[in-house]
Formats: sequence, structure tokens, C-alpha cells
Amino acid sequence: MTLKNIKKIRVVMVVPWHSEKMGYSDNFLPKFLSKLGFDVHLITGNAQVYFNHRDYKETLESVLGPKKTDCGVKKVDGYTVHRLPLVSIGRSFYIKGLIKKIKDLSPNVVQSGEFKILTTYQIAIAKIRYGFKFYIENHTHLSVFNKKGLIRSIKFSLYSWTIGKVLNKVADLVFPISSDAAFITNNFFGISKDKIEIISLGTDSSLFFPLELSSPDVIRKRNKFRSEIGFSENDIVCIYTGRIIKGKSPIILANAIQILNEDPTLSVKGFFIGSGDSEYIKKINNIPGCLVHDFVPTQELPVFYQMSDIAVWPKQESTSQLDAMSCGLPIILSDKVQIIERIEGNGCTYKESDSHDLARVIKSIASSDIRSKMRSISISKVQRQFDWEIIAKKYSKHYL
Repeated sequence: MTLKNIKKIRVVMVVPWHSEKMGYSDNFLPKFLSKLGFDVHLITGNAQVYFNHRDYKETLESVLGPKKTDCGVKKVDGYTVHRLPLVSIGRSFYIKGLIKKIKDLSPNVVQSGEFKILTTYQIAIAKIRYGFKFYIENHTHLSVFNKKGLIRSIKFSLYSWTIGKVLNKVADLVFPISSDAAFITNNFFGISKDKIEIISLGTDSSLFFPLELSSPDVIRKRNKFRSEIGFSENDIVCIYTGRIIKGKSPIILANAIQILNEDPTLSVKGFFIGSGDSEYIKKINNIPGCLVHDFVPTQELPVFYQMSDIAVWPKQESTSQLDAMSCGLPIILSDKVQIIERIEGNGCTYKESDSHDLARVIKSIASSDIRSKMRSISISKVQRQFDWEIIAKKYSKHYL
């Protein structure tokens, strides 16, 4: 199909909340679809990411702004953002005026960025009324999916045979981001396998890229930056980015750093970037060799990965893992996550919640030669399969 024809295709993406300074799929997928030539519109509520978290004002407001923002329309990175009032009902949310906005935009494609949420059901109603290609993403991993207990089992069975059955009929396809998300989509959300296609999340390699460490000038700049935040050129810096809360367990990494530094032949540092529980953050900061940095917008993150040596996420999956890979870092993840494609050849797993085992794994890849090999694989892997440009092209095949 020609570029001229692509420009005639209007794609509407819907998410309940959105922050321009974050690095989620609703920030990058619309951008890269626009680069391909599609007319892309993002409809979202008038709320920032994490707006409903109790510590938002303390930790994120200074960077993202007030938790509720103005409604309106603006152009961002080649696509158009439409903010409408976000309304909560119980634990779910819907966007006031969403169906009318979809009607007014008259799209060829509408894609929901969330599965089990009222906004998706609003789109399903609009699909029945007005007709368009309807797709749903599912970002839920097994690591955060609570399926235990008889009551939950009954609830999911009822969901599959009611709402799930309707969505299975109305939606053209569902796009889980991983094999475990596909398992949930099929077994708990009631979507048949023939309507499921796995498409991974991605990273923007034009933003997240590796430094050429063979250049003396680059090495000097890197060492200067490390020195400014208290790290030496010989330290092995392990970075974690994301929510600094108990559920993510970054303190497991902090404890591993303390264990490693009992060995006089090693100098390992822990660098934590993000916002979260103030008492939890204080505990990490009090551990020798560890430093917590405030949350920074996505555009400012690359330099922090570039000055680090290893990236560690003690629990759960994160889009940031792909960003770190794109900057050339080896990755260490929990042995309970199932996205092993992110670490094959360029990373390792450790026994979840075991700081001693995490210390062992970090030590096993502390050698510069081992990290250099993993670095090359991380970069190559992103270029072949995890760049947002590649991901956008996978989606576009269904839109045309």
C-alpha cells in the first residue's frame, strides 16, 4: 500500500490516562505509527499516570504536574491527543464522551491499550454502532496476575462467559505483549486462540542508545558524570528504574550490593531511579553503596543507563528493561518472570527475593569481558526485534 493510502487510514488509540513525560506504549506506539504515515489520534482521560496513587503529590507532581489535567486537543510527536473527563466507577474507569468522540473522528481502526477496563467496553459499543477494526492490547503478566482462590476462579469463569464472550466476537484481534499475557487472555479473559497475536512492547533506539566506550572523550564524560553522583570509574554500577515500592522489591538489589561489598576485591554500587514509598526509599539509601535518585522523565533516562554497567529488576516485568538493553546493558531478572526472550544471551535470572543469589549472579557477570559480550547481544536484539519502529510495522499490517 502506498504512503498516500496509508495517510487515509485513521487510527484511534484509547488509554484511560496518559503522561507525556513517561515512556509507555501510549507514548511511543502512536509516535511511530505516525512516522509510518497513519493519521493517529490518542483519546485519553484528563489524568496523569499514577494519579490515583496516594503518594502522587509527594513524588510525581513536581515532574508530571497536577494529577488531573485540562481537557482539550493538542498535537504531540506527530499524533493528536484528545483529553476527555475521566470518571471512576468502583475500581474501574471510563472516559466521558468517548463514544461520541470516536463517532466524530470516524476512524478506520480503534485500539484499546487496556483489556479489563470500562473504556474497552465503551469501544466495543462504538464498534457495534459505527463499525471499524477493533483491537485490544493486554499488558498483564502472570507475575502481577492474582488468579488464586475459588471466588476469583468463579469470577473469571463468569467473565469469560459474559464480557469475554462478547469481546471475543466484537474484537478483530487481541494483542498480548508476551506468552504469559497470551495465556491470561485465553484462559481467564475468554478470548479464543485464533484471535490472539503476541506483539511485544518496544524501545526507541533513537533515544536509548549505547555509548561508544572505545572513545576517550566519551569515557571521560562518562566518568565525570559518575563522579558527580558519587561513583568511581572502577565501580560496577547496577541500575534499577521504576516504582520504588515493596511490590517491586528493589531493596533485594540493595541488600545484594551490601553483600557484594563485603568482598574487598569488588566495588559494586546500586543506583535506583524512581519514586515511591518514602520510608522504603530511606531504607535503601541507608544501605552502604546504594543511592536513590528522584524520578526523571523518560527523555532524561538514557544518560543514567549509559553510565551504568548492569540493569537489575528484582521482581516483575518493566518496559524499562528494553530501554536498558537498547543502551547496551546486561539484564538480570527474577526467575519467576516469563519474558526470557529479553535475557537470552544477554542476561541472567536469579532466585526471586534471594539477595544472596542475586549477589552471586551479579558477581558471575562482573567481568568486563562477559559484560562486553552481553552488551553486543543486547544491542543486536533490540535492533532485530524490540525497536518501536519494528513493533509499529507489525501492528500496521493489521490496519491496512
